[in-house]
Amino acid sequence: MAENVPSKSVKMPIDSADWNDYNTRVVCEIFADQVVAGNRPNTHLSNSGYDEVIEQFASKTGLRYTRLQIKNKWDKLRIEYNCWKKLKSQIGLGWDDARQTVTATAARWKQLKEDIAGCLKFRKAGLQNEELLEKMFEDIRNTGADHWSLGQGTIPSATTNGTIQIADVNEIDDETDEDEPSAKRKRGDSSKVDKLKKTKSGSQKMVEEMSKSNELSAQTLSSIQSFTKIREDPPGCSIKDVMTLVEECGAVEGTNEHFIAIEIFIKKDQRKMFVNSLRTPAGRFAWLKKKYDVKYGN
Repeated sequence: MAENVPSKSVKMPIDSADWNDYNTRVVCEIFADQVVAGNRPNTHLSNSGYDEVIEQFASKTGLRYTRLQIKNKWDKLRIEYNCWKKLKSQIGLGWDDARQTVTATAARWKQLKEDIAGCLKFRKAGLQNEELLEKMFEDIRNTGADHWSLGQGTIPSATTNGTIQIADVNEIDDETDEDEPSAKRKRGDSSKVDKLKKTKSGSQKMVEEMSKSNELSAQTLSSIQSFTKIREDPPGCSIKDVMTLVEECGAVEGTNEHFIAIEIFIKKDQRKMFVNSLRTPAGRFAWLKKKYDVKYGN
């Protein structure tokens, strides 16, 4: 269906930017193209990327927005995408195929509102332009300076400089013992006692540092196990398991339903939705058919 494209005469917006459905779709398409072109070096576009978005958006909509307005839209879209992905990852939710969004009881929505800020906007309809937002943000969705992933290779350290300093067993203890040796004690005995004290002090420090090292190792192992667990598929939700269900419901190789399943089930959240929300083979087949018709139907 043809879109009503605004006039090509470029206008400077007076107040806030007009992000209607058409303008939002256009800017998302341009954003995604810039990401594919390599103009997003980190979590935001480069200067040249923003300049390109401004020019192309003006050409297509007749509106020349400032870099700040464009950047603000990028940030808002990223927040909405992260919120949507977190919402869809929740266990036990249903799915409304007509509205393309999750379903839940009123009590569950109340809890979701507390856990996921802004998620109530998806109660009546799902995220628009999801396929474009996925190109823009999916590979940076779980990154951050204060987060560590297995792909980074280096395990975070609990120490300031990244190393653990082990005290030398011969380190001299500068603290003075209150009990001075008796004047009658032989010089050799006094020297031996001092030496034993110093050795004991150094040994105690080594034991303490080794204890800290073991504790750090245990914490690191726990972190690795946690990250690994997050990335594991829930029981029955691996690609192999889900594709078995696909074929069992009648979507055999060569059918449109099998084709769309291969496309969408590379995403874990789609696999979880398919397994947890659709209980019968007939329901699963009908869902796959609708998915294909929505994306490729006339």
